[in-house]
Amino acid sequence: MNLVDYAGNSIRLTDERLNHIKEHPEMSNNSEKINETLINPDIVIKSKIDEEVRLYYRFYEGLSIGNKYLCY
Repeated sequence: MNLVDYAGNSIRLTDERLNHIKEHPEMSNNSEKINETLINPDIVIKSKIDEEVRLYYRFYEGLSIGNKYLCY
């Protein structure tokens, strides 16, 4: 799956990663939050492990597990 972030960068989300994300109970019916987070993140952090990877965070209230930052 190819997505676009807030800066117009192309983001590749593999089927393996998408399936992993959907395994989390709070994400099983909320996959649209992936695109929301990429388009309008609260913060973007460069990964400490891989210089090419960016972590996009957005805070959500009222998830099935409570209020939480989601990271993609």
